Amino acid sequence: MAFDEYYGDRKGTIHLDWYAVDAAGNRIDYGHMTDQGAHDHWALPRRVREILACRAWQEAPGLASAMPRPEKNLLSYLALAATPEAKSVAELGSSLYELYDGLRAARAMLCDVPQLPLEQMTYYGIEISELLRDTASALHPGIDLIQYPSATQLDHGVDFLYDRMVTSFAFETASECARFINQSRTGLLNLFLSLGDTFRSSWGGKALTYFSLAELIEELEQPLFYLFGDRAPGNDHSRGNACVEAFFLSGTAETAARFGEIASEDAGAQEYFAAKKIQLTPAAALLVSA
Repeated sequence: MAFDEYYGDRKGTIHLDWYAVDAAGNRIDYGHMTDQGAHDHWALPRRVREILACRAWQEAPGLASAMPRPEKNLLSYLALAATPEAKSVAELGSSLYELYDGLRAARAMLCDVPQLPLEQMTYYGIEISELLRDTASALHPGIDLIQYPSATQLDHGVDFLYDRMVTSFAFETASECARFINQSRTGLLNLFLSLGDTFRSSWGGKALTYFSLAELIEELEQPLFYLFGDRAPGNDHSRGNACVEAFFLSGTAETAARFGEIASEDAGAQEYFAAKKIQLTPAAALLVSA
């Protein structure tokens, strides 16, 4: 099943405290929040700063490695550019829809690749937080932005899909994850995958699924290509299981080839690919080397 509640099927609680410590070491509490509200008030200023950084970058772009979140913004732009006649973009876990600002930042830097008509595209955001959805709309009044609170409500095809591991919070089986990805022609996906069977873990009080890579490949309608990565920074959530936490490209072989060709046309993109050791490798190769 797809999860429409903040914690999924797991009972958890996150906390956000605002307090001071005086000269004597005494704690003085000013505020306390839990659950979705705690997450929202932690995430919102982080994503606002990201949007401001992307908008500043559009005015004075620099090296690809220094742009805001190139693993998201640069690679998403290249994948979108590699998708013939793309007109729609979707993001799972879209926060403030900072992806739009990131795509524009990447376009400002990539002078030797296709200049996409980003302002004319339709954008879909899937975000469980009402506060973040409302803020996303307020920050992007000039674009065609359609938002949903649940992944189950995106029930139509899109040209490009971006996911930063939110699939692992939204779905509990590889089949469900694959059905969602199959709605897109091309996807840039940061997936948490098991090299064995699907297993469950947790992160921040929420249920976290590592999907079976073998099962996911079998259920996907298009090839899945490994780009880069091994483990996400921070705490280890694998519980001793063999897994990979990495970035992948989903799409046809022709789209994958075009993705690599477009990147090779720009010096900045080439440098980023070299630094990350990005290679378009069939995801099944990860199972052979496991």
